[in-house]
Amino acid sequence: MRSWFRLSILVALAAAAVGVTSNAALAQDDEGGGLTVARSSAQVPDSYEVQQGDTLWGITDRFYGNPYEWPRVWSYNPSVTNPNWIYPDTVLRLRPGSGAVAAPVAGAPAQIAQAAPLRQARQPKGIWLQREAFLDKDALKSAGSIGGAPNDHMFLYPGDLIYIEYDKHATPPKIDQEYSIFRVLKKGDYYRRKEAEGTLVRIYGTAKIVTYDAKTRVARAKVVDSLDPIERGFQVAAVPRHFDDVERRPNAKNVKGEIIADLRPLGLIGQHMIVFVNRGSNDGVEVGNTFDLVRSGDPWRDSRMDKTQDLGQTVGTRRLPKLSHYPTEVIGQARVVDVRPKTATLYVTESTTDMPLGVRAEMRAGQ
Repeated sequence: MRSWFRLSILVALAAAAVGVTSNAALAQDDEGGGLTVARSSAQVPDSYEVQQGDTLWGITDRFYGNPYEWPRVWSYNPSVTNPNWIYPDTVLRLRPGSGAVAAPVAGAPAQIAQAAPLRQARQPKGIWLQREAFLDKDALKSAGSIGGAPNDHMFLYPGDLIYIEYDKHATPPKIDQEYSIFRVLKKGDYYRRKEAEGTLVRIYGTAKIVTYDAKTRVARAKVVDSLDPIERGFQVAAVPRHFDDVERRPNAKNVKGEIIADLRPLGLIGQHMIVFVNRGSNDGVEVGNTFDLVRSGDPWRDSRMDKTQDLGQTVGTRRLPKLSHYPTEVIGQARVVDVRPKTATLYVTESTTDMPLGVRAEMRAGQ
């Protein structure tokens, strides 16, 4: 009798467990401290606009029902370089960009599908440089530096006041205007040509000018956001970080230059990358112009030329060809999204292959 009673209880518990798992997906946390109901990805919105006080942990708990899903959401947002730092008005993708989602869990309870009210997120427009940017020599000369702060701590964060010192040759900052806080990248942190009229910088945050004393050349500013802890000694300047989607503009002149820097320490350039050309408004370059990225020669021969003259072809070559005599081939295109006097920022719209730093860039009149 007792055996039959125990068996009945076990059967009832098993049935209850099956019923629960058929209605909702269960996920155990990393510490084994319990089970969390995981929502179907079909019930998760495509995107979400970050509000004050949000964290990836809280956002994934709200929409996925499991805060340990934060690495997945982080992987959908490559522009977020530090998962501990997300900011209001940032639009996060909550699902893969392809839009493909898992099938809904059968029999999911109705209350799970009702997430907290969500303000319609605006789609991101243009190109936003989150961490790195390029400054020419003129912009670097006019940059200020954080000389001090009225705080007794080493690292500076949003809300902190800072004192920015400017050289006598620098352009005075404008009150209520926001400027980027940065430091110049060291050699080895990125690739650039020796001929580059400028350097790459790493962005650490933004400061808004409160007051400026023309006699002492010291500005009082407030840190409004930070990507990483800010320190005294960092520089401050108007760094172009956001580039609007620009309409194509016919080229007015023939201009030849070369790509002198990119924002990634790869040494190779491809589609959808931001790069910099050593030609600017002084050369007739305008926002919306198009550069062809070109090369001539035989890349395979180039890679073998310093090793042997026997290139492995079926029929031997009596003499080495003059690769400079070969016609020019277009291997990519890039559109101008920002212009300075001596340099321009390009967005690579097309590429047929990986391109090395230093690839030739040609702007043709009428194109």
